Amino acid sequence: MAKKSFLKLRKFDAAMEEELLIKALRRERLARKEAEHILEKKSLELYHSNLQLQEVITTTDLFPGQNPNAVMRYSGRANTLSYANRPGKKISSFLDKKLNARLKKEFIRELNFSFEKEINHQFDMQIDGKTIRFFAVPLPLIDYINIYTADISDIKASEKRLKNITASLKQAQKVAGMGSWEFDLYSNQMVWSEDLFKILQVNPENFKPSHKSYINLLHPSDKAFANEAVYRAINHKEEYILTLRRIFDDRKEIYIECRGQVCLDREGNVNRLHGVCVDVTDKIEIQLVKESFTKKLEEKVKERTLKLINSEKQLRTSLMKEKELGDLKSSFVSTASHQFRTPLTVIKSNVGLLEMFIHNNCKQEFQNFQKVNDRITSAINKMTELMDNALVLGKLTSGNVQWSPQEFSLIDFCQKLAVEFKHTQTDGRTLNVTIHGEPFNVQVDPNLLYHALSNLINNAFKYSFGKKSPELAIQFKPKELVLSIKDYGIGIPENELQKLFRPFFRANNATEIKGTGLGLSIAKEYIEVNKGSIGIKSTLEEGSCFEIKFKR
Repeated sequence: MAKKSFLKLRKFDAAMEEELLIKALRRERLARKEAEHILEKKSLELYHSNLQLQEVITTTDLFPGQNPNAVMRYSGRANTLSYANRPGKKISSFLDKKLNARLKKEFIRELNFSFEKEINHQFDMQIDGKTIRFFAVPLPLIDYINIYTADISDIKASEKRLKNITASLKQAQKVAGMGSWEFDLYSNQMVWSEDLFKILQVNPENFKPSHKSYINLLHPSDKAFANEAVYRAINHKEEYILTLRRIFDDRKEIYIECRGQVCLDREGNVNRLHGVCVDVTDKIEIQLVKESFTKKLEEKVKERTLKLINSEKQLRTSLMKEKELGDLKSSFVSTASHQFRTPLTVIKSNVGLLEMFIHNNCKQEFQNFQKVNDRITSAINKMTELMDNALVLGKLTSGNVQWSPQEFSLIDFCQKLAVEFKHTQTDGRTLNVTIHGEPFNVQVDPNLLYHALSNLINNAFKYSFGKKSPELAIQFKPKELVLSIKDYGIGIPENELQKLFRPFFRANNATEIKGTGLGLSIAKEYIEVNKGSIGIKSTLEEGSCFEIKFKR
């Protein structure tokens, strides 16, 4: 009977031990998965290392013979270490070596700690060049500690590499003026690197990183762009790059280039954003200086180009004036030779007649002598007029004409002018003066106006001989005064209107009528010196109308 009870107790102990072993292995798996989750957050490289650990855990079997990791047992009271499989024997043999006595002593101390405290305990040791993690599971009822192991050498190497990479990354960020950040969408938590606090110039002790607090640091005009970039990245699962301004209380600005990327969970949803911020203030300021310099340079080039264009225009104008001067010279030579030759011929022929009369001692009647004398006098007067007009034109073009404006009654002025021309006409025609609008006095030089109107009125009579009387219309308008001299004569060809005010120019249909070609050019100069303007409308065989305007 006692034997049966002992056998039952042994079976109970074995079942309990197996159950505790299963629970220990389950706790081991949970602990390793938790470690995997923590390491996964650190970096992708460490995540792959944890996958290796997960594979080890998955392949671990309850039966020691099939477990690739060491399974051992330690008796606290007997202070003995036993093993259940080959990896366990290998570790036990390694610890039994004299060279490793100190290591075995430390190992036993860790096991006794677990045994005394009756808690699951894990610790890492260097065994035969590898990092082994020991999981001690105490079984107080049977005075044992079950020991399970896992080779975490690759994980430790990954952790070391990660640490080195992190240190290198931190140094690189510091040198490059770069700070990193990570935004967990599920927990709404944001983590900044130490350098990011420095870049954004905030105190990590009293500043809690969050998306909202980050946005509040930005320039008011840039906040919408930053929010839009984040929302677009989440909704479209895409990265973004944008330059934003960090603004301070003193309105000073720094420029930050922000780069963001999304991370996806196993279902393909965005669960995190991470990225970097780089201080690009120097780069932007250099770019702004460059743009300012380029703009100023473009303005300078534009200004000089404009000056060059103006110089070119002035050169063209000078060339045109030179050409006009050449044409004027040719016209003057042609006109002068013709105009001077005619009166000179008259004078010469009549002087010859006088010589002949004297030589023949022929007593001619006074009437014949008077006729010859009149022809000579007329020719001399014509030459004098031509020379006077040439001198007047030269004086006008050189700017030596004085302008002395004064206020006077234009109506009285024009009516006196009409009376003068009435007495000089041999065909009975007169100058008809008409008045329109409310009269007012004008401020012009009456002497210059007299010479200008005299030339125009004289032409109106001369080129409309045998036609209706010319008309002088005075129009008093609110903002200007208009004088119109209209005739009903031969008119001017349309293609010659633009040349009409050139000195010595005469239209093709006026060559048979006496004239020097200087009257209109002199009239135009007088009017412009008098602060006025002149224009013309003409129809061939119907007449012409010259219009003079003065601002009130």
